[in-house]
Amino acid sequence: MSSSETPIDYSLEFERDADGNPVRNQFTGYQMTARARACRRQNFIEATKHRTPTAQLPDDCNVSRNEDADILHFGFALSVEQIMRYAEKHDLFLKPRPLDPDLLYISAIPGIRLHLAKMCNAMLFYHMPFTVTGQTSMLALYSNYTMERYQLCEQDEKEVIEILQKELGIVEDPMWYWDRCHNPW
Repeated sequence: MSSSETPIDYSLEFERDADGNPVRNQFTGYQMTARARACRRQNFIEATKHRTPTAQLPDDCNVSRNEDADILHFGFALSVEQIMRYAEKHDLFLKPRPLDPDLLYISAIPGIRLHLAKMCNAMLFYHMPFTVTGQTSMLALYSNYTMERYQLCEQDEKEVIEILQKELGIVEDPMWYWDRCHNPW
């Protein structure tokens, strides 16, 4: 390819049936090809490189200095496997228990959040963080917009973090994660 040619964007490539029609998918509309999924994944990684989790709240995300700051949440990012394992261990799925695996995962989230909030005697919030490492969900103690209201004193926050780490089997410290639903890429 010469330098004047634009690279091909495969992100809108869909599987086709024998007649050449796009194959439908109940969740996304149409079934993407493996190449389209890989292309979208790479586009996502490129677009969100600067939004990696961080131990400290970035200065430009401090809402007392920047009222238009992006939203970040402080807490623990969780994989589907971590959520399912914890929900199974404590039977935290909605009743009646959904048969669909995707709905089963979603039905576990409210129960886990409430169960852990009671154990910690603290408010916990569910959010969807930007990550490229497979964590689709997070339990947050607060965001950069709510920390004035919900941040605990240092000792209480330390206790809550220790309880969450022990219960969820997490050794990492909590981090600041960009909110996937409310921030532009």
